[in-house]
Amino acid sequence: HGRQDEFTPRGRRQGGDGALAFDLMETLERHLAALCRPAALEDVTRAAAVLAAAGRVHVLGYRSSYTVACHFAYVYGLAGGAVRLLDAPGGTGPDALREAGQGDALLAVSVKPYTRAAVELADYALARGLDVVAITDSVVSPLVARARVAIIVPTESPSFFHTMAPAFAVAEALAAILAATAGEGALAAVRAMERQFRALSTHI
Repeated sequence: HGRQDEFTPRGRRQGGDGALAFDLMETLERHLAALCRPAALEDVTRAAAVLAAAGRVHVLGYRSSYTVACHFAYVYGLAGGAVRLLDAPGGTGPDALREAGQGDALLAVSVKPYTRAAVELADYALARGLDVVAITDSVVSPLVARARVAIIVPTESPSFFHTMAPAFAVAEALAAILAATAGEGALAAVRAMERQFRALSTHI
């Protein structure tokens, strides 16, 4: 009696939409503050160093993790990074790993419930000699044992779904560090992309 159901938004039951919004934002504030701790920042910088040393970064994520992987690939690509999102029609995205090998890296994003495909592709990447960097949600995540560096992000939320905002923050931090490491090369890539946007009238 009185048990809080796992998928019932607590804020709505206890104080309406405003209370739920407050609970969500307060939770995100705590999560992001935790990522500012020295140990977490060290993991981010170590992961960025692995990715910066790679000839090409392959990126994967499924379900809720897909948007994080996609955003990293897009932002890093804007900065001129050699990056490939393992996504294509008909489930052929992972085929690109046939061309990958030692000197490349895999950025794998997966949170509970972990997708079998993400774990299997991480194993395949390891077998081909890639360094694996993981963004995941627990030290017992199956990606941790497979990763050279694993960044643990909190996903707990007062809503009925877990939050991916901390994972997005880590992905953006990694892309920003990589762009800063590239220096003038990244600036040149961004300027070239801006010229293309103007030529194609991409933005209003």
